[in-house]
Amino acid sequence: MSDKDIESDMKTLFDPENIVVIGVSLRDEEGMGRVIFENLREEREVVYAVNPKAEDERDFFRDIKEIPADIDLAVIAVPAEKISGEIEDCVEADVENILIIAGGFEGGKGEREEQVEVIDNAIDGEGSRILGPNTIGLYCPSSNLDTLFVGGDIIERPREGNIAFISQSGFLSLPFLEGLAEHQRGIHSFVGIGDRYDIDENELIQYLLKEERVEVISLYLESFVDGREFYRIVEEKGKEKGVVLLKGGTSEKGKEAVRSHTDTIARESKKVLKGLCEQAGVIMVEDEQELLDFSEALDYYGSVEGSKVAIVSSAGGMGVIAADYIDEHTENLETCVLSERIRKRISRHIGSLGSPRNPIDLTPKVTQEQYDEVLRSLNEEENVDSIVLYLSRSPAIDDDCLDTIMRWHENGEKALVVILQGGKNVDDWRERFWAEQIPIYPNTSRAMKTLDILVKKGKDLSQKKRSTDEEES
Repeated sequence: MSDKDIESDMKTLFDPENIVVIGVSLRDEEGMGRVIFENLREEREVVYAVNPKAEDERDFFRDIKEIPADIDLAVIAVPAEKISGEIEDCVEADVENILIIAGGFEGGKGEREEQVEVIDNAIDGEGSRILGPNTIGLYCPSSNLDTLFVGGDIIERPREGNIAFISQSGFLSLPFLEGLAEHQRGIHSFVGIGDRYDIDENELIQYLLKEERVEVISLYLESFVDGREFYRIVEEKGKEKGVVLLKGGTSEKGKEAVRSHTDTIARESKKVLKGLCEQAGVIMVEDEQELLDFSEALDYYGSVEGSKVAIVSSAGGMGVIAADYIDEHTENLETCVLSERIRKRISRHIGSLGSPRNPIDLTPKVTQEQYDEVLRSLNEEENVDSIVLYLSRSPAIDDDCLDTIMRWHENGEKALVVILQGGKNVDDWRERFWAEQIPIYPNTSRAMKTLDILVKKGKDLSQKKRSTDEEES
């Protein structure tokens, strides 16, 4: 399919004008179809509903063919045994896109084979595009599109932003969306691809890589519909934007779990997959926490140029731990050596008990003025590319100190990564960082892993620029 055809198809999927939900209960307010219908109706003036028993309810019709509008998206929220007839009605009504919520097809064949046969027979070669079956839905705040069958009172939705998320698992997606919402970071779109009868990750990635509003594409996949095509698409454009992949089924036990979950076999060797992702600029992560951390950081920082890290703490031990972690566990970071000029300048401000050498120890008696002067000095140091700062509440560290750190976070020339330590006593500080959409980390490991991939991203971009320059010269 050409780029133009993909763009045309995806536009009506991500930004449909007219939507109908099929299978909206007249009585059960917690039914799947009803929840989807009410979610949509909160944001849209008109959403159509289909229920064969409907009479005088607003925007309800007994049959999709009675609706006096062309339908861009039909959400089918009926049991699997009723799917075939509803798809046939949608095809007859020339619906552009059909989103099938239901899974659990039962029969003598494998579930996947039966799904394909049932939908094949119903679609009968017509042009309607299908998302799913067995999908949790689609969420795109810029077009007021929310077909998730979980209410907003249960799962908070993130605001509009620059991260696109594609997932083969529905309920693994919810903590990711909740995390973005809690951190007040936005999302461009979320697509649950489910069992991928038709629309798959490759089409979606190809479309999203060209979408100006998208800075990061985050993925959870258990198998590839076409691994070669995935590599071709991301290799061409993936280094320009952040592409983060959590791949299920990379171990033998994981492959068995994938087979039972989606009825497909995950054949990819983890070693081979990691090598291909490395070449294409795709960042492969180990778990759902890294998926969230790296996606948010790429959205906020984009990338970091240079590997040299300065460490600032008010406890010498934390600086030592950070230096050890960089040396032993990262591939792209190094603890920098500060110039004599900057060390002397820092010494004048931190007193005799502190240490101006990297890691810099400000001692528990650190003041707002000391934070300000140290961060100013490091931002002027040529040997520093990024700064990692440990922050915790103590009698000497108050909200004025926080204001200073946030100011340097926003306006400093060097990337500043904050490790905010503490429990409930720093909840209000977390909220203040998140209100500015600034990523923060609770420990050394998460902060350093994230900074490591930001520097790797910077290297990828520099390499791509050099290659482009060489081709043009």
